[in-house]
Amino acid sequence: MMFAEIKGLLKRTAGLDPASVSPSAIERAVKARLSACNLPDPRAYCERLQGSKAELQELIEALVVPETWFFRDREAFAA
Repeated sequence: MMFAEIKGLLKRTAGLDPASVSPSAIERAVKARLSACNLPDPRAYCERLQGSKAELQELIEALVVPETWFFRDREAFAA
């Protein structure tokens, strides 16, 4: 499949280290986006990713957790 190419694209364009995301999470996200884009196979999706910054952003958002724990514990900053 094209997952190795997609991982490389994520690393080059977004700085996302593939080792920090489980292979199954990447596979699930790609399959979900493949379905959302109504594309027939991972190769077609890989081509879409290379030509669409918006779709690349959709994949990134499907992979990362959009929250932070930074500044959540006020007591830690009171000192």
